[in-house]
Amino acid sequence: DICFYSKSNPKPSSNEAGVTYVEITAKDGDNVTTYALNGDNCLVYLLDRQWSDHQYLYPVPKNAIDINPNLLPQNPGWDY
Repeated sequence: DICFYSKSNPKPSSNEAGVTYVEITAKDGDNVTTYALNGDNCLVYLLDRQWSDHQYLYPVPKNAIDINPNLLPQNPGWDY
C-alpha cells in the first residue's frame, strides 16, 4: 500500500506496517498547485498555467524595427 501526502494533507501521525509513505508536495518554484486522481485513478498534478495566443509568435526586436519600420505592425500582443 502507498499513502501520498502533502503539506496541505499531512502524513498521518502514526505509520502503519506495510505502507509506503510518499510526499508529493511541490518544491519551491514549481508551478504545481495541487493534485488529483484522473479518470484512470492515476495521481496527476494540476498545473496553474496560463497561455496567451500571442506566445505563438516572438516579438519583432525593437532594433530591427528601428532599422526597417516596414516590419510594423508588431506581432499581436507584443506592442511596446
